[in-house]
Amino acid sequence: MNKKIFMIILTCVTIACIIIGAASHLRFAARPSVGRTVSRAIKNGFKSVTSDEYDYDFDEDLDDDFDIEIEATSGKNAFTNELQAFDSVKIDAHVMGVSIERGNRFEISGSYTKAGLKPGITVSGGTLKINQPDYKSKLVTNGNCKIVITVPFGTQLEAINLDIDVGAVELSGIDVQNINANTDVGAIAIKNVEFHQLKANSDVGAISVELTQAINEYNIDARSDVGAIQVNGANAKRRYSQQGNTSKTIKIKTDVGGIEIK
Repeated sequence: MNKKIFMIILTCVTIACIIIGAASHLRFAARPSVGRTVSRAIKNGFKSVTSDEYDYDFDEDLDDDFDIEIEATSGKNAFTNELQAFDSVKIDAHVMGVSIERGNRFEISGSYTKAGLKPGITVSGGTLKINQPDYKSKLVTNGNCKIVITVPFGTQLEAINLDIDVGAVELSGIDVQNINANTDVGAIAIKNVEFHQLKANSDVGAISVELTQAINEYNIDARSDVGAIQVNGANAKRRYSQQGNTSKTIKIKTDVGGIEIK
């Protein structure tokens, strides 16, 4: 069995397992945005592994993967709440699009379409905690939940920890020491965020990082099983690593999805 045939078979098995896992989370009724994410990932995956020259040039349509389209105060069950000050964020969600950005105050806004997707929101010990406590008991079969968290200018967060089954993540314009973001199905975008350590993982979904410092300041380890990698405008293949001039680190992994660092 030659290398190309082996890669195609491996990709088929990997994608099938991911789709089954995602479908089980949504009880085989995924929302349209999830379907688009999976469809795009499959198309890009097969394009990569079936190329005659194994050309892993970066997908020019990557930006579409990050359109999480959160309209915080519109839609069914919309809400806006001012929050106590916090220095850490911890989110463990089943179906949720998340945006954390710079704003005028500590605030959360968003909407959800099913009772089982209503987010539980607490601030305790300086940590903002968000989950979906009624997801299983309400037997959710379809729907979505989107939230926007704002942090005042000049605030430095200690940590952001995100673990999301289905949903895109976008962090923009904030200052945080450590970021750990994981999605089963969903893109991750880090835009102009000052950080010391970044760990990001997506089973199906692209990951994009726009840096605030020169790229040679960062220690980087980026890997993609099926998907292109582009660092500072240059195309890599399935893995890129470099030693930086500081202790700042970036560690990124995707199973199916491109990676861009710039």
